[in-house]
Amino acid sequence: MLHKFRENLEQHFPSLLKSIHLLAISGGIDSVVLCHLLVAAGVKFDLAHVNFALRGKESDEDQRFVEALAAEFELKIHTQKFDCKAYAQDHKVSIQMAARELRYNYFKTLTQNHSYKKIITAHHAHDQIETFFINLIRGTGIAGLTGMPQENNIVARPLIGFSRKQIENYAKQHHIRWREDKTNASNYYLRNKIRHQISPILEQENPNFLEAFKETQNKLKQIEQLAEDYVSLIYDKIVRETFSGFEIDLNVLNNLPHPNAVLYQLLKEFDFSDWESVYALRKAQPGKKVETGAYVLYKDRDILLLKKQNAETLDEPDSYLLYPENELDFPLGRLQIINVDKMESFADTVAYLDANKLKYPLILRKWQAGDYFYPLGMKGKQKISDFLINNKVALQDKENIYVLCCEKEIIWLVSHRIDERFKVQDKTRKIIKITLKS
Repeated sequence: MLHKFRENLEQHFPSLLKSIHLLAISGGIDSVVLCHLLVAAGVKFDLAHVNFALRGKESDEDQRFVEALAAEFELKIHTQKFDCKAYAQDHKVSIQMAARELRYNYFKTLTQNHSYKKIITAHHAHDQIETFFINLIRGTGIAGLTGMPQENNIVARPLIGFSRKQIENYAKQHHIRWREDKTNASNYYLRNKIRHQISPILEQENPNFLEAFKETQNKLKQIEQLAEDYVSLIYDKIVRETFSGFEIDLNVLNNLPHPNAVLYQLLKEFDFSDWESVYALRKAQPGKKVETGAYVLYKDRDILLLKKQNAETLDEPDSYLLYPENELDFPLGRLQIINVDKMESFADTVAYLDANKLKYPLILRKWQAGDYFYPLGMKGKQKISDFLINNKVALQDKENIYVLCCEKEIIWLVSHRIDERFKVQDKTRKIIKITLKS
């Protein structure tokens, strides 16, 4: 196995033969065997071990074991103890997800602080099988079935092409000791169920199942790459990037073959899970939306709008107060109010008003359903919602429309139109100028 491992490094992991790296080591057979192989292959690396305190004394014994292994090979080792259960409760995630987040955040911090080139992990071929079935059950799509990449900008997995049997045989042949995690024998976790119940059946039916699986997964990767290449060719025709996300042109999308597949490729990185609802937006009424924790996808006339959820506005006050000769900061920028002698420098972001008709403080707030005003140049009143529709204000912009009020009356639909009743006239004696500065 060592000969094949060295060949594998030279062919697929030349970056590991340069610089210094960080090996994530648990004390289990996979990471301990990988440690022995890396030493034998001449790779320069340090060790990192995380103690999650989930198994009491056994977790502490794991740490002492890897510290002894580091001393044996004269390797530098970083260790860190976390209260994984407390983290899981505080962040409302599973124990497994908590451990993963703590582990990788710690490894990334070490990598940055010590200039390690790669984090090396001991994932192997049977881990790929287990990940495949986990993602199949979760319905992640083709991207989730292609498996873990053998290497990316952060992580290298030099054992990914080797089977669990090969690793076990190498450990026995070289009398390598390791720590056994008793929870690995339990079927409590889904990964263990697949390992103990599904994989043995598949290998019993086909002794060459692992090789057949690798071939199938390679074909899936090619299909996924083909889809990505196709979407990249049409990307500029279908997508317009905006400051907060991007817009998808439905007139183009709906005339493509397999529009749902294209939509999936465009949005797969944004944590959507209810894909049927996402696909239904193509033909939904304007105003419909699908949300994830971090993103929201809107239907607005002939486009789909993707933008990030605005966490900054969660604690925004209901209203702001604006006083004479003063300034006010709010999420869209800064409002400045000053007295002027005449009107000049007209723009959507500037409002000139009859000062004698105003009572302070003025009130700035987001518009609400049922709001109305008397738009400048129009006869009679109009609902804000109708005004925005008639002026083709995009759906994602409607959520960030503010109104400036004098007592209960709207005097300015900010950046759009002032109210006819508060405009400057020939008989106006005092003029105020309100400017929105970004």
